[in-house]
Amino acid sequence: MEQQLFIEALENLKIFAKSNGDKVTKADVLDCIGHDAELDDAKWQMVAGYLKTNGIELTDVKLTDHTFERQIEEADKRQAEKELNKEEQKDEDSDSGESDKKDSENDAKTDAQEKQLLDMYLEDLKSIAPLSRTTQAVILQDVCDKDVESRGVIINNYFLQVVEWVKAYAGKGVAMMDLIQEANVIVMDELGRRDWMKRLDAFDVMDSDDINAWTDLSERLDAYLIDRVKEGIGKLIEEQTDEKMAGNKILAKVNAVNDAAEAAHKEYGRKVTVEELAQFMHVPAEDVSEALRLSANRIENVVVPD
Repeated sequence: MEQQLFIEALENLKIFAKSNGDKVTKADVLDCIGHDAELDDAKWQMVAGYLKTNGIELTDVKLTDHTFERQIEEADKRQAEKELNKEEQKDEDSDSGESDKKDSENDAKTDAQEKQLLDMYLEDLKSIAPLSRTTQAVILQDVCDKDVESRGVIINNYFLQVVEWVKAYAGKGVAMMDLIQEANVIVMDELGRRDWMKRLDAFDVMDSDDINAWTDLSERLDAYLIDRVKEGIGKLIEEQTDEKMAGNKILAKVNAVNDAAEAAHKEYGRKVTVEELAQFMHVPAEDVSEALRLSANRIENVVVPD
C-alpha cells in the first residue's frame, strides 16, 4: 500500500475509533487498510504509536518502542502547553498595547519550551551509537532478510540522521519537534514495508557477497528516504500554512465586522441589526451573519438574532 493511501486508511480508522470509545483492534485496522497488508511486529508498533498520538488505543498490541513513546509524551506535553497558552491568551487585557506585549511574551515562552523539548530529545539520541557506512551496509543484508531486530537498528540510525535532514525546514511555521516526529514516522513506515526494495532494485544484490554492492544500496536508501521525508515535510508545512492563512482570513473578516459595528454604534447611538450593519458596510447580510457565527456571537454593538 502506498504511504499516502496508508495514512488515509488510518485517518478513516480514527473516525471509526471515535465512535468505539477510542479503542480498536488489529482486525479493525486490517478492515481499513486491507487484509492483504503484511504487517510484522515493527509495523504494528508504528501503527500503535501513530494511533496513540491521536488518543486511540490498539488494544491487542503492546507498545514497546520506547523512542516512539518519548515522542508521544513530548507531543502530548507540547499540546497541553499550547492549550494552556490559549487559555492564558483568552484572559489577556483588551488593550492592544498590553495584548501585543503579552503575545510577544507567550511567543518567547513557547520558543523556550520548544527548545527545551528539542534539547531533551537530542540528549536521548546520544544513547544511539551511529553506524558507519560499512556497518550499515552489513546490517542492511539482514534487514533484507526480514530480520526485525536489524531493521530496528537501521531505523534508530536514521533517527540520528533525520535531525539533520529537517534542519533546512526550521522556521517555516512548524515546530522542530513536529518536523522530526513527522520524518521519523515516514522513515518507520517506509522501512516497515518492502516497497523500497523494489524501487531500489535491492533484490538484485540480495545474493551478492560484494560489500560494495551493499554499500551502494545503503547510499541509495539514504537518498530514497531523504526524498520521502522532504515530500512529507513539504506537505506538512503546506497544510499548516493553509490552515494559518484560513485562520487569518477568518480573523480579518471578524475584525472588519467588529470595527464596522463599533463605527455604526457611534453613528446610530445604539446597537445595530445585521441588516443595518450590512448596509453600513455595503456587503451582503450573509457576510455579517457569518462573521457573527465565527466569533461565537461575541461581536459587540450588534443585535444577535434569536
